[in-house]
Amino acid sequence: MKKIIIVFYCLIVCVCNVFAKNYIDYNIKILKAQTYLLDTKFDSALVVYKDAFNTVDKPFPKDIDNATLVAYYLDSIDLMKNYIQKSLETGKLYKRVKNKYSNYYKNKTFWKEMEVVYIKACERIEAKSDSIYLSLQEMFLNDQKARKSVFNKKAKMKVVDSVNTIKLNRIVSENYYPGFLTIGLHNAYNEIIITDVLMLHLSVDNFEKIIVNAMTRGEVTPYMACYIFIRQYKANYKTTQEPEIIPDLIKKCLKYYKGEKYEQLQKKGFDFHAII
Repeated sequence: MKKIIIVFYCLIVCVCNVFAKNYIDYNIKILKAQTYLLDTKFDSALVVYKDAFNTVDKPFPKDIDNATLVAYYLDSIDLMKNYIQKSLETGKLYKRVKNKYSNYYKNKTFWKEMEVVYIKACERIEAKSDSIYLSLQEMFLNDQKARKSVFNKKAKMKVVDSVNTIKLNRIVSENYYPGFLTIGLHNAYNEIIITDVLMLHLSVDNFEKIIVNAMTRGEVTPYMACYIFIRQYKANYKTTQEPEIIPDLIKKCLKYYKGEKYEQLQKKGFDFHAII
């Protein structure tokens, strides 16, 4: 019996390591695709995007967006439509997607079909919502209610912040940093919850390890991980100064772009720095 338990434990560890490695590999492939785009090698970029998407179950919406544009500029309209649908299936807001791509593809029938896809995706995501997401949503709503108070605002915020801190520390200690992979996109809630509630209320000493693990699991993008790390560093050490060192694994998967080549891509609609 003891041997069976040990084997089962080792199997779980191996699966988790492969799972984590996939997202590190995924992020490195995305950097490679972006390098091809900077060199206007759109065909090569598309090959790498396809390869990256095949390595994980849930590619990040920002990467699907960029691949959608690559397909459009290569005149691969069917693939562009496929990526639009894939983006909506992650739970990304229909209006946001339509506003961005309806100028590229105006077919009204297609967009009506995509609206149905989005509604079904939202229903599926909400149906799969677990206690962690529902707890996060409740914390966010309580946080906003306190901040909009007219009377005793500071006192109410202090109470809510204290309760949220306890809840978040328990969620992270018993599970892990919940993000895109675990709770998905719930309309705009996921982005708001992660950036505002979790970062401002999480109070733990090993925040660096938690954030790096979240990135390797695919809970947050490298840009989001870096953003969270800096905010959490300032909060934990009560400073306005940014950290001198960013964790190596985050740096490995991260690159900030500037210059004429990237500006030209931005004019075409690309965004390498989106946090989700």
